[in-house]
Amino acid sequence: MDVITLRPRPPIRALAIVAAATIVGVVAYVAADAVSWGIVLRIAGIVCFVVAGLLLLAAIGAVRRSRVRVEIDDVGFLVLGPGGPQRGRWEDITRVSQSPSGRRITLHRRDGAVIHLVGQVEGVELARLKASIVEHLDANRGYGLTDGTNKG
Repeated sequence: MDVITLRPRPPIRALAIVAAATIVGVVAYVAADAVSWGIVLRIAGIVCFVVAGLLLLAAIGAVRRSRVRVEIDDVGFLVLGPGGPQRGRWEDITRVSQSPSGRRITLHRRDGAVIHLVGQVEGVELARLKASIVEHLDANRGYGLTDGTNKG
């Protein structure tokens, strides 16, 4: 059985905003002593800290929720992700396609339903997943069989 975990790209934009809000918060909090209306500046600094912390937690939560675990065996597959568990058998898959960007693999079922698996283009997980799907589909269809083993 192959077990592959697809992880989303890091939320670089959100982390940059967190860093900027933290810097603004520090500057505002420290500069509050230098001006007569310092209480307003100190409150603004605290608000920036709180916003930065909430955004950081949201970014971490989004990354964790977006992970997808794919378990593949000779009979079929199990996808555990944000959309809930999805099972399939190889004989029910009619087509497999990959997006032009290379980040998404789509499994097309006989009943018309599709399962999208999204990963990082440069990630080795997506390449392993693609190779495993090809290997198991070929074995299920009887392609590449010579002496009883799948030569791929």
